[in-house]
Amino acid sequence: MLTAAIGYGLVAMFAGGISTALLKDSVSRFGPLQSVVLRSGVSSIVLIALVLILRPAIPWDIGMFFFTVAVSILGYFPFLFMLEGFREGKVGVVMPISSGWVVIAAGVGFVFFGESVSMQKLLALAIVVFGILAVSIRPGDWKAVRLFDARNGVAFALAAALLWGIVFPLFKITGGYFGALVFACIIESLVCISGCVHLLLTKKPLLPSINGLRQGWVPFSIAGILTAGYTISISAGYQTGEISVVSALAGSAVVVAVIVAAVLHHERLRASQYFGVGLVLLGTLIASMI
Repeated sequence: MLTAAIGYGLVAMFAGGISTALLKDSVSRFGPLQSVVLRSGVSSIVLIALVLILRPAIPWDIGMFFFTVAVSILGYFPFLFMLEGFREGKVGVVMPISSGWVVIAAGVGFVFFGESVSMQKLLALAIVVFGILAVSIRPGDWKAVRLFDARNGVAFALAAALLWGIVFPLFKITGGYFGALVFACIIESLVCISGCVHLLLTKKPLLPSINGLRQGWVPFSIAGILTAGYTISISAGYQTGEISVVSALAGSAVVVAVIVAAVLHHERLRASQYFGVGLVLLGTLIASMI
């Protein structure tokens, strides 16, 4: 099961990282909320098409359905908090803190889902987390940062980490009942709907202009397809019971995003980022040897 968990985690890592890097262009063109709606809309269409083609058995329980709806909507809020954190503070401060969801998710797996604990697994998780921090932290952004100042985005980043850390392990329950594909279809559709509601409440247009869509449809379309794979992989990975391993690898998507963004935008990586990439690879190797 561990081998399968690592496989699903790696798929989530690369799909999530590439999707995030591609979404950067979409966000600069359409704005964050419209980009989420576009990305989730494409992802929902892909997943609905897969459900219609593959026709998986869909169990039905009204209580579990509403629980899944609640988990899906709750999963939208960490994204909002992270965006607000970016607006209030610096990415180099907000991103590393919000990435703390990996540790919280591992703790939830240990406490509530009875995941086995071993020193080797804890070591692998710690190495991966330090790798994520090394890649995402920008030392200059932490100068004169006051952690308890509401204006620097730290509070929003902590809220995002906490909610993501709780929501993602719940995929084990909902994905285990509906199956990874059907659950992914539900959650991506509801994220899209949540984004639409948010745009309507803020009195912003749901979609950009036709000319804008024609010029910028490629990045968010590919990001949407990859997001479908990301959600399925995390849900399926959690069914193996290895929540900490899957979370650590999925959380390492930021590493892939940084590398892909550097290639696409010809950005130079810092020495600490190369070191962080090495740590993530080392942690993955240790996890594979458990």
